[in-house]
Amino acid sequence: MRSRIQGGELAAGDRLPAQRELARELGVARPTLQHALRVLQDQGYVETRRGASGGTFVRALDRPAEVWFETVRNDVAELEDILAFRSAIECEVAMRAAYRRSEDDLTQLRAAQAHIAAATSSAEFRRADAVFHGVLAAASGSPRLEEAARRARGELFSPIDRALRPQLVRATLIDHGLILDAVTEADPERAAAAVRAHIETTRRELRIAVERTTDI
Repeated sequence: MRSRIQGGELAAGDRLPAQRELARELGVARPTLQHALRVLQDQGYVETRRGASGGTFVRALDRPAEVWFETVRNDVAELEDILAFRSAIECEVAMRAAYRRSEDDLTQLRAAQAHIAAATSSAEFRRADAVFHGVLAAASGSPRLEEAARRARGELFSPIDRALRPQLVRATLIDHGLILDAVTEADPERAAAAVRAHIETTRRELRIAVERTTDI
């Protein structure tokens, strides 16, 4: 769940599924899930609201983001290791997707691109970005690679801005466009190269985010 939140699949204000449904989805017992939710609440990721419209909701991520950025600011090698892991996994994902993608996969990737372009908030942008990478991973045809890609993305705290920065949207659309073109044309080597370039964009964005949190 932390990975999904950090990776942008879930955003502040999102309500988590009911515990029975969530436990079934994650393949864990309800007591295990309840313990995990308490940990996430203590760490500032979620909050529980009572009443008819209550439930477990994702919180604004200021506190966990501060902790994460402080960690990577003090251990640059950790950040570089995460990026290397993500590059290895997602390059393989892109190469396999170039061979295996369906027309429906391409349609979903283009739709994610359109949602990124139309995003009016950081949360919308991060969610659409997560969808793009999720569809790409699924198109690889390997459930293990798909899970590894989700884990790799979830270990990085996507740069968080209260206001969406147009330059980040433009850079992401350009990078994704190159990946999509290569996958559409069934060119695995170019797809992998496009992913490596995109991860370099992510590295630059994270450095900007780390610098922005230095004085928090």
